[in-house]
Amino acid sequence: MSKQKAKWHVHADELRKLGFSQKLIAEAVRSEELGLFELEPSDDLVERTVARCAQLYSDVRPESAVESAENLAEGRKPASCEGADLSAANLIDASWLVDFAMARMSATQVETAQLNRICGPAEDDRGLLAMNLVETLPLLCLGAARFALHSKQRPVMLVENHNLIGPSWWYRDVAFQSMRVACRLVSSIAVSAGIPPVGIVIVLRPSAAEYNIEDVRALADLVRTSSFDIWWLPYRLAGSYRDRDVMVIGDENVFSMAERAQDAWGAFCNVHRERSTLLAHEERAAIEILTGCATPIRTCEHIYPRLQHTFEKPERLKGFLEDVITNREESTTHRR
Repeated sequence: MSKQKAKWHVHADELRKLGFSQKLIAEAVRSEELGLFELEPSDDLVERTVARCAQLYSDVRPESAVESAENLAEGRKPASCEGADLSAANLIDASWLVDFAMARMSATQVETAQLNRICGPAEDDRGLLAMNLVETLPLLCLGAARFALHSKQRPVMLVENHNLIGPSWWYRDVAFQSMRVACRLVSSIAVSAGIPPVGIVIVLRPSAAEYNIEDVRALADLVRTSSFDIWWLPYRLAGSYRDRDVMVIGDENVFSMAERAQDAWGAFCNVHRERSTLLAHEERAAIEILTGCATPIRTCEHIYPRLQHTFEKPERLKGFLEDVITNREESTTHRR
């Protein structure tokens, strides 16, 4: 990347020649389009990040964190694990990788969110709780890797309700992006150990007309670039989840929202957290039941072949959205 006219630019061809994967290059290009490279961190944030990195790298193990993360993201075994059983946490060294990522993220999470001006005034209790949530949610997602490795269950299960949040927030908002990055990393760890990835059931709006062009494009990009198992569920089949957005992290953390948010910050202000192993177990079971009456869209590896052409053009996707929303047989015939 070069800095010209106070803006960073991604030279995709040069990165490709240097051996960077297409996935990483695509993410860099997307970050430039979002204007993330124009954000200027505070001097205090830079100093503390450098100090944290120095501390971490002084104890770094023979296989670097970058190599470990790229291996996991591409589904490859680390060199030190060739011939090993990746279901064993100590062999894949996933716990150390999670510790590394959590330490890096914990030093910068709230400051990064503030750079995107999502936090606004935090003078009341809801604002303070939301700021804490912005910081802790990605860390909890990363920590769910240990739960997945021990229980052989999905690290995170999510009912994403488009009647409460907007699909584009996963791209426009830094805090949502941080959650997505954390979920991608923990999914990679799970899949490398033969465990299902993060599972997402998306509750659609009652009508395709309620999705504007920005929503449709964001939805297409999220599906194309995801590393999760994804299902789409018509609003009328969502049962008790028609007006709820629920995230189950690990074995005891359940985050829920039952109020429509006007923006991403409002969503964090509306989230309610419960710590209960019984509730987490019940919500996991309920979400699994939802997948049985939903349309499977993709696995962690790929979009289902019969749907790949659907995501090539916005108008095709808009038509498919309408089919899923209005035609029950479309939602139940192609079960996984």
